[in-house]
Amino acid sequence: MADQPTTFAFPNQDALCERCGYSIKGLASDAACPECGQPVAESSPTKRTLVLAGPWLTLKLYARMLGLFLLRPKQSFRSLAIRSDGVIPEQFLFRNSFLAGLIISAIVFIGSAFIIPPRFHTIPIQSALILFIACSIGISLLTYIEMLGVTAFSRRRGWRVPFPLAQRICCLASVGWLPGAAFVGLGIWMIQAFGVGRPWFDHLLGLVRVGWLLYAGLFVLSFLWFETLVWIAVRQVRFANAWPDLPQSTPKT
Repeated sequence: MADQPTTFAFPNQDALCERCGYSIKGLASDAACPECGQPVAESSPTKRTLVLAGPWLTLKLYARMLGLFLLRPKQSFRSLAIRSDGVIPEQFLFRNSFLAGLIISAIVFIGSAFIIPPRFHTIPIQSALILFIACSIGISLLTYIEMLGVTAFSRRRGWRVPFPLAQRICCLASVGWLPGAAFVGLGIWMIQAFGVGRPWFDHLLGLVRVGWLLYAGLFVLSFLWFETLVWIAVRQVRFANAWPDLPQSTPKT
């Protein structure tokens, strides 16, 4: 009886093991990675079923993506198909930037108007609007700077995360700005309520005031959630194998 023909994994691609980055081109699909022992089939792009297709990010899809990338980031990025999804990731970023700016400005404005003791002045609507615009634009700019950083870092480490993929995963990880925005809004309110006007708040540490350090610390800490999601995303796609003919579909959980 003739032997069954061997099925090879990715015969026409420079395929890598998605766990360790070892070349698995030409290995049988039922084999294991010679470097780390992970089954070759686990590195198949067909395992990546999360495709964000369509010309517009609907509210339903937006809400679903919030849940996927905020609550289940590792699983979501692990199943993310390596392909172009049009403008949906960029729309996701801009909606998250808008919402994060709104969260910060709303907490500060409402807090100053209804929660802060009367001895503090309320923040006028014009200041809240300026804060909203500045935060929304600033978050978008910081996210794009992060894309450049991810691209450069991946190039040095030999990972397969060129700028288009770095742009895509950073846009999806921008959901991390939302809890950070709530943290910043509450922090600004607390500083305004319990710090402004106190001697220690204006105390100089060298050439820097304590109050300035508090505000700077807030924004640094708010950046950590987004940074953590970006790091999770990079770890899940750094050796991912692309599949050019994936069917168009909506996210699968």
